[in-house]
Amino acid sequence: MSIQEIKQLLCNGLDAKVLIHGDDIAEQALRKAAVLSDGVHDDIWSNLPKYRLAHLLFRKARNQKKLEEILVLLTNVSESSAHPIVLFGSKILLLAVSNRLRNF
Repeated sequence: MSIQEIKQLLCNGLDAKVLIHGDDIAEQALRKAAVLSDGVHDDIWSNLPKYRLAHLLFRKARNQKKLEEILVLLTNVSESSAHPIVLFGSKILLLAVSNRLRNF
């Protein structure tokens, strides 16, 4: 597990995310990057994959279980020493997730 592997998976995931039918491929790559990021001691690369995965999942989250998964990812990022831009984005998305969870 290296930062280079995480970068490649993140790149693959983001590339697939912009394709019309690429969400499943994107999710697979971003999930793997998020898992690998748990073993990295770097403020950016231990948090960015989790944020990007949460962002992708939020686009199609339609049930409480998915929203709770996103909540966990974003809470981990928000409580870390991630880069300020990643922290800001995570907190904004966390607010949106919390708001949608209140409807369940």
